[in-house]
Amino acid sequence: MMKVQNIGYDDDIICPYCHKVLVTQDNEDYEICEHTIFIDTSDGFEWIRDDLKNVVTELFSEQYDEESLSKFPFKGTLIASESGGLMGLSVYWGFVE
Repeated sequence: MMKVQNIGYDDDIICPYCHKVLVTQDNEDYEICEHTIFIDTSDGFEWIRDDLKNVVTELFSEQYDEESLSKFPFKGTLIASESGGLMGLSVYWGFVE
């Protein structure tokens, strides 16, 4: 099961488990840590960890709803950064413990 943590679009992305800073607003490049399982945007998946690719694409191909989050077979966190601005870009980061 994954819990959801909503953050502002301008907030840094920080792993909820090891606390590594993965993205800052000063730098658009991103890093990953051993807990990162995917990065998804409004345009589709940008990165998925190889060993969980099938699970992630099957469960989260359409949207992140309570049903798909409850079916995720590991304890994890989904960080959601949704923009209501002109670009409307949303970014979702998935993590496992």
